[in-house]
Amino acid sequence: MEIKEQLKQDEELIVKVFQLERFVRKHKVKLIALGVILAVGGLGYAIYSSLTEKRIEEANQLLVKAGESNSPKIMEELKEKEKSLYDLQLLKSQNPEDWAKVTTPVLKEIAQYKIAVHKGTIEALESYLYNPDYHIMKDNVRFLLIKLYLEKGNRKKGLELYSNIQNPQIKKYAKFLLHYGIAK
Repeated sequence: MEIKEQLKQDEELIVKVFQLERFVRKHKVKLIALGVILAVGGLGYAIYSSLTEKRIEEANQLLVKAGESNSPKIMEELKEKEKSLYDLQLLKSQNPEDWAKVTTPVLKEIAQYKIAVHKGTIEALESYLYNPDYHIMKDNVRFLLIKLYLEKGNRKKGLELYSNIQNPQIKKYAKFLLHYGIAK
């Protein structure tokens, strides 16, 4: 009985080997092409990853150099290599004119916030607050506006802004500001 089962298993194995051989003969070109495509794709991915890593490393080194010395040449190289790091370096500047040059979307939003705070006027802060393109730092602007409105004696507008604050920490300080009338 065991010999028959063994022979039957061997026969099934031989049949599967012949089927595999037929499949390989029939699709030989396709299998070779698939192998070549996979090899080229893997090689391309490795090269792309290597180049990207090298570019990021060079840009980071330029960022460190730009932080140490405000050389226009280094800043220009940084701008060419990695625009977002260039914008970040501009944002670190104390000059509002540099902030206005920022173009990376999220950093531009932060730069516009810094410009509005630097101006410190109700108009500048409201311009930032009501701009539909800006989504971050809104509660900070509301807090600053509450302070400015309280200084002008407009408590009603301060309460209106307070009701729109979502950040609990900022809301707590805004409540103190409104409650104690801390202004001036």
